[in-house]
Amino acid sequence: MFRNFKTIKYYVKYIFFCFMMTIVPTLLLPYFLMRPKNVLNLIPASKILRITSRIIGVKFTLRGHKHLEEERAAVIISNHQSSLDILGMLEIWPVMKRTTVIARMLLLFAGPFGIGAWLCGLVFINKDSADRGKKKMNKAMEKLKNEKTKLWVFPEGYRNRAGTIDEFKKGAFHLAIDAQVPIIPVVFSSYLTFTSKEKKIFNSGEILIEALPAIPTKGLKSEDINELIKTTRDIIVKKYEELNSEIENKKKS
Repeated sequence: MFRNFKTIKYYVKYIFFCFMMTIVPTLLLPYFLMRPKNVLNLIPASKILRITSRIIGVKFTLRGHKHLEEERAAVIISNHQSSLDILGMLEIWPVMKRTTVIARMLLLFAGPFGIGAWLCGLVFINKDSADRGKKKMNKAMEKLKNEKTKLWVFPEGYRNRAGTIDEFKKGAFHLAIDAQVPIIPVVFSSYLTFTSKEKKIFNSGEILIEALPAIPTKGLKSEDINELIKTTRDIIVKKYEELNSEIENKKKS
């Protein structure tokens, strides 16, 4: 009986999350259409959608605001665990302001959410076509640089629910070096302390998000990319472990 209740709670929370991600963009479409493909559309959307986190019992705590507040072009590098990452991003969007995201082309066809994402200026790429995707991203990055807009990238390339951080792909780092813009690491603590897809558990919990000092790329060239990736990943892994330890200690106390 208790196990059935946990499973029901898991599905109810995720269904509500999906519902909000559909209904709010639908209601905001007329507003988005007034200024299409404007990344600032994401700010009012985020302020409304943040209620989702409160209702399903997920608390996001942001640290390192100052690293995200500055109006400048940059590549934000973050670990990727779950679709719930969207809620964490929405939570901090009013701090980041001019920010957009690289998204798979498939998302563009995800109903009102996909249309709303396009109208909010997300950058869609087809990951099956590497050459075309690279050209499109370089063109997009030049535009973002001119508009002092940050680009959020998940360099692992997919969601990692194992509680670890996988190796980073090179694409985002090529972009940062080519555009000579800094990299801002943003780290989410683990969701495994309160949710599990395999066990169908979704309790209330807290996620710590920490933005770290920017890593400069000025003067770097393509031959420096491996070292840049290693430096960035090492920083993120270390902070990820620190945040997880802090959450565990909070639960014990």
